[in-house]
Amino acid sequence: MLRFTAPLSAEQLRKAHEKIDPGSTEHPAKPGQKIKMREMLRRPHGFGEGWRQFFLFQEDDNINAELSRFDTMEPEGAEAAHHKYDLDWVQQVEAQSVQKQLRTAEDDWDLVEADALVSDAQ
Repeated sequence: MLRFTAPLSAEQLRKAHEKIDPGSTEHPAKPGQKIKMREMLRRPHGFGEGWRQFFLFQEDDNINAELSRFDTMEPEGAEAAHHKYDLDWVQQVEAQSVQKQLRTAEDDWDLVEADALVSDAQ
C-alpha cells in the first residue's frame, strides 16, 4: 500500500521530525568546521535566542560589542571581530539542551547549562 500512497511526503516527514526533535535533521559538522557568532544568533528553533543569552552570560566586552553590532544590523565590516566557534560543539550543546529539556525561566534554551554538561562529558 505504501508503495503507491504515502501518508507523508519526505519533506513533511522531515518537518514533523524537526518539530519533535529540534536540530536533529541538521547535517553533522565536518571536522574543523566553524560557525560565525552572527550565524549562531540566527539558528532556528529558538536556539538563536539561547545563544544570545549564552553570550551575555560570558560578560566579555568583545562579544558584547559584536552582539551590539548584530542588534543594530550593522553590516560585518573588516573591523568586526568575527568570533567563530566549532560547529560540532554548537550542535552538541544544542542537542544536549533538547535531550535534557534545559530551559531558562523565560522558556529559552538554557545553553549555559547544556555547555556545562557537554564540557563535563569530554
